[in-house]
Amino acid sequence: MLGPVQVRTGAGWATVRALQQRQLLAVLLARAGGAVTVERLAAELWGERRPPTAVATIRVYVMHLRRMLGDGPARTLVTRDRGYQMAVGDADLDSLVFDRLCREGQRSLAGGEPVAAVASLSRALALWQGAAMGDALVPGTPIVAAEAARLEQRRLGALERYFDAQLHLGQHAGVVEDLAEAVARHPLRERLREQLMLALSRCGRRAEALEAYRLGRALLVADLGLEPGPGLRGLHLAILGGHGQ
Repeated sequence: MLGPVQVRTGAGWATVRALQQRQLLAVLLARAGGAVTVERLAAELWGERRPPTAVATIRVYVMHLRRMLGDGPARTLVTRDRGYQMAVGDADLDSLVFDRLCREGQRSLAGGEPVAAVASLSRALALWQGAAMGDALVPGTPIVAAEAARLEQRRLGALERYFDAQLHLGQHAGVVEDLAEAVARHPLRERLREQLMLALSRCGRRAEALEAYRLGRALLVADLGLEPGPGLRGLHLAILGGHGQ
């Protein structure tokens, strides 16, 4: 889920080639552990253009997916009353592993253990292979879209906590370029910009830190009609006063 929708088979990782089968799998994975009715699946796949053969087509898709998964008597793709469910454990789905590692990293950071936090969050971020469910995300798929958006926000949160941990360890010079890239990708994300400014300031690059604030403020005002939040403003004032360390 943390990239193209793929399944692990006995021969390795395999991509579901047909778009609607990928969408079906993505919906079931987005609701992993819970059943999705055939009606809901049909709405995700076809929206208001549901064909009369929708239920039969979904059954065929499920059959193909089960074959790909190598489902035996203990099935992964389970039939439930009026629908289907992906029966997966915590280690079977990359998004669940990611969430667990994020929680571990957050606990370590809150507990004053930045080294452990960096280790957990690095492993979490390394799981990503692209945009969340990017090859199954098409207009009219609200379940997939909502889960993809949730995962992307979790990814950004993990990235910010990773940088927090590195800055706690004094690795400002080592992360400043990565922070600059992250800010370029997410220019309206204030926490990332704040971290970049802090890293630049600690590297003795005060003018660049102030310029990062100026650019960020201009973007926020132009795109959102908002002034920077208190964290960004406070750091800007501290750097101006020579206290941005």
